[in-house]
Amino acid sequence: GYAGACAAAMATGLIGMGLEAGAVPTLAGAAWQWVASAALFPFAWRMIERYEAADARYR
Repeated sequence: GYAGACAAAMATGLIGMGLEAGAVPTLAGAAWQWVASAALFPFAWRMIERYEAADARYR
């Protein structure tokens, strides 16, 4: 699901950043970013759905 895709994308970003910069970003910071992204996604999805349902331009 979304959490797995988010983890894969963040891991890819960490690897790419490590190769480009020559130093690995903090894993704790990346983990907290993943937690925030995975936790807030359902709320953001619900807000987008609510906005699209209320706006006649999307119909």
